[in-house]
Amino acid sequence: MENANIEVFIGDALVFTDSSGDGSYLAEIELDDHESEELVKVFATSQDDNKIKFASILGPVSSLLEYAGDDGVLDSSDNHSVNISSVSTAIAAIFEAEANKSIESSEDWHSSLKLVDADRAFSVATAIKVFIDYADRGISIPSEVEDTYQFASDFKLSSEYVYLLEVTMNELYREAQEELAQADGLLSLSSGTQASIADIYDLGWGEIKLNEDGTGEYLSDGVAVELSWQESSEGIVLEVDSTFTVSDSTYIDGSYVYFERNRELKKLFWAYDSESQGMLVFEVSDSLRYPGGQLPDSVEKGYWAVSAVRSKGLVNPRDALVLGEVYSMPMPSRAGEVVGATEDYYPDFTTPDFTTNTMEMSFSGDFDEGGVVSVKVPSTSLDGKALETDITATWMLNNSNRLIVNLPDNSQLTYSLLNVVADGVFETSVSERLDDGSYSFWLSNVLLKGNESWSERDVAGIYTYQPTFANPLYSYSFDLSVDGSLVIVNSFDLNKNNEIEDNEYYESPGRWQVGDNGSLFIRRYRSEDGSYCLPSSWEPSDDEGCEVSREREWELHQFVEPNNYWFRQHRNIFRDANELSLPVGTDIGGYILNYGNIYNTHLQKVDERPVVMSE
Repeated sequence: MENANIEVFIGDALVFTDSSGDGSYLAEIELDDHESEELVKVFATSQDDNKIKFASILGPVSSLLEYAGDDGVLDSSDNHSVNISSVSTAIAAIFEAEANKSIESSEDWHSSLKLVDADRAFSVATAIKVFIDYADRGISIPSEVEDTYQFASDFKLSSEYVYLLEVTMNELYREAQEELAQADGLLSLSSGTQASIADIYDLGWGEIKLNEDGTGEYLSDGVAVELSWQESSEGIVLEVDSTFTVSDSTYIDGSYVYFERNRELKKLFWAYDSESQGMLVFEVSDSLRYPGGQLPDSVEKGYWAVSAVRSKGLVNPRDALVLGEVYSMPMPSRAGEVVGATEDYYPDFTTPDFTTNTMEMSFSGDFDEGGVVSVKVPSTSLDGKALETDITATWMLNNSNRLIVNLPDNSQLTYSLLNVVADGVFETSVSERLDDGSYSFWLSNVLLKGNESWSERDVAGIYTYQPTFANPLYSYSFDLSVDGSLVIVNSFDLNKNNEIEDNEYYESPGRWQVGDNGSLFIRRYRSEDGSYCLPSSWEPSDDEGCEVSREREWELHQFVEPNNYWFRQHRNIFRDANELSLPVGTDIGGYILNYGNIYNTHLQKVDERPVVMSE
């Protein structure tokens, strides 16, 4: 930014300077020894338009002194964050908004940096560029905020505007994003710090390995792509041996259409990098294919921003897990047993489908040598009751502090603890190598089994999944009333016109109760015509015409004040038992399992429904 007023904060201390006509700036700072852990932030406000406010968050003084070296001068070649841009503004603003605490140490800094979602940051930076560069087209910084920094800080507002730009001005938005990626100085062409480029970057749902010898590998669910990489003046150039398929969808002529992106990785840039966390931006080439022929096949260049935890940024299991405690450990999907089910029960020869994405584990031994894991493998009964089978496995830590669990069936689970979300809650990526050489990944949370259980007195209220930045009009919530009834509310912008219409908003009634085991159970019921109905009681009579259709069991593991609930969810979908050929004497009520799964999840309790349709 040319001719800007620059403010440099070192903790609470403040230094003023200005940028010159070419956008460069210099700030001289005197430091005391006690300031080594203070966080350095830089703000730049345009002298021509004070609604244009950029920022960059450089990190703690101690790391900056290390980057600067003996001459004590820190420039953008030492640390890319010295550059103040729309990209750094988005990162800084999101960091401040999401950290929501005082940063007292380098450990706090690195942990809070993991809360910055790279895709959100790159999208917000693109929106800021659109506001500034296309003002002559009537596009401007939203009037609801004072400046671009406040815009980037506001999750809800920035999400809505990014979505608006993507669905109503997609060509312009993509053009701005490409200009952003190619503009000199906005993205780093190498790691941007003194950290080595060669590393394992854990993406949560996959990983990318860059080896010292220039080879590497991109792994995601069912995908293994060999690659080579090389530094160049245009970023990290990637050569891959194959493409991989990304499923996508769009709305064409009144219909929802699914299509495929055959994606080739071309280049790699950094939006931000530290020794523990990277925000990567891939340049990709997508070959679009529409199986139904709704549009002709085409090739599209694009940019894909992802957050990545470096090897040094992984949480050490020694510092997180307690031996002897019980944890709900996430895992890639695997088939589970439905006890008592046979093909004889089902006239269409479709036996019930039950999958599990979690197993209960308790670790014994020691962190240096490993040890034994007591595992409870979930299964279910024909009527959806949760069951368990006890098995014994082994565990160890590898050289990169990843937790390895070897199961009796010769399968191996590798756990990467990405971040401490709350006491007893750890964001975790877990992978399993499959027989064909590919990998299966699952991104979830490890949950410590606490002493919490649901209290019937306190249950009533609205529970919702956290909003997604990319789709602000999607919501799914549970509105529980004190009388034991509930309403499940679901909304989504199916036709992508930036509005929720009548056919995109659904309410369905149901009932809830706290079970003897302390779990919260939620049920929905269907009438004979297939519509959801509300019976007079938890177990409706046969002549009421309102039968159990779906059930959820929320097994609470952790409650964090004031409104965060982490639990194992056992979800069942039933069929009418009268349709099936049950053996004489089988008594499971009027319903039988058709599909079930179990996984760890998280809900927030809020004061009002995320989406309310006008009358």
